[in-house]
Amino acid sequence: MIANVLAISMSFLTYKLFVFRTHGNWLREYLRCYVAYGGMSIVSIALFTALVDGLRQSVWLAQALTILITVGVSYFAHKRFTFKGGGADRT
Repeated sequence: MIANVLAISMSFLTYKLFVFRTHGNWLREYLRCYVAYGGMSIVSIALFTALVDGLRQSVWLAQALTILITVGVSYFAHKRFTFKGGGADRT
């Protein structure tokens, strides 16, 4: 649990400072970051389960597809939800 909190906190800082470059709103964005990661965890578990149990895909293929899809969706979740409206260069 401690590692999870540290990893999400570090991700939040790097996204805020280097990727989305937002200013202010530290607490709101930090809490939204947890919401986004929680939602992505649910999507990841559901997608993996559907691929392995429902579509009978190999565990390796299901994991690879799940990672690819959730990374893309996670980026847009952070762009449109976590860090929306606070960036310096929001193009």
